[in-house]
Amino acid sequence: YLLEDPRLERLRRYNPGAVLELLEEFEAVKTSITEKDYVSMEGSKVINFAEILDTLAKHDREANLNKYVEDYNRKCEQKGNGLGGVGTVGRNKGEETNLVIPMTLIRTFFYSVVKKILDEVESLLLKDELEDLSHVLLVGGFAESDVLQHELSNRLRGRAKLLLPRKPARVVQRGAVEYGLDPAIISTRRARQTIGVKVTMHAEDVPDPENEEHEKHKFFDKASKQYFIRDIFNAYVLKGQEIESTYIVSRKFEPQSKSNKKVKFDIYATDGNTPLHVTEPGCVRLAKLVIDINPEDEPKIECRMKFASTEISAEIKNLKTGDVKELLLQYNNMGISNATGSGTFLKVPVREILPWGDMEFDSMEMSEML
Repeated sequence: YLLEDPRLERLRRYNPGAVLELLEEFEAVKTSITEKDYVSMEGSKVINFAEILDTLAKHDREANLNKYVEDYNRKCEQKGNGLGGVGTVGRNKGEETNLVIPMTLIRTFFYSVVKKILDEVESLLLKDELEDLSHVLLVGGFAESDVLQHELSNRLRGRAKLLLPRKPARVVQRGAVEYGLDPAIISTRRARQTIGVKVTMHAEDVPDPENEEHEKHKFFDKASKQYFIRDIFNAYVLKGQEIESTYIVSRKFEPQSKSNKKVKFDIYATDGNTPLHVTEPGCVRLAKLVIDINPEDEPKIECRMKFASTEISAEIKNLKTGDVKELLLQYNNMGISNATGSGTFLKVPVREILPWGDMEFDSMEMSEML
């Protein structure tokens, strides 16, 4: 509420640096919350709003932190959500520039984020390929949060040990730089989604021909006097499939109709492992490629996809004329990297994070591929 539109838009426009500093300070507050703070919900944290208030004051004569806080607390009281109790503090009365946030409110900032992470970890632990998992390495900026560390360790109790590098955020940055300099350090990855193209097939050639869903997509082509099934999902890579950094799939197609002067390839993605049709829930069209043809040439079209690290390159080629159409998809969620390449191994100090209330941290080291 304190930085809701249009105030936040003004801040971003006139002093983006102050907004960035505020977010960094808030991040520091989040990572400073300890196990004791989170469990007891006692105490509060202070965030400096001085520069933010100076910027607001230049464009809003009524810029006053006390007023903002009073309005917020009053709204919380009216709603009865128990999220009020925010205060202010400053050197002199009437010059308050620091926001005082009670722990009861701060805890709500963590709940949804931590729950989402725990749920994702739980779903990963159910995968067959992680059956023998023994250690989990926690990295990233939020990995510095004592709350996340212990909640995650508690969830992993008896199943795996949770390890934390000395500077978890820097490990990710270092890995990104190493990868940018030499992408070959990651040799394989697992596709997070199934990627393919929409095609039309002869009714007798479709996968799972007895499936009743095909009837919804069936039609009769008068020119060829044959039945076809449209909207078939022709998968090029399957979810969970291990693929190399230069994985290429190439297939040849021909126009379904003899009267077509253009051929269109729609590229689709889905979380489903084996979708039959691109109309199934969860299927999303990423892009399309269109190429001109002369139906009298009885042309064949080659559709080629290359699955690189963070992108997909797609190309269609008229094999009769040599005409080519291509595009590049920036698709950063394509897969989870597997550290199986011939990369550089660095010694990264880590510590084991133990569940709530257990003994103090043990210290150990492990090799981490970046």
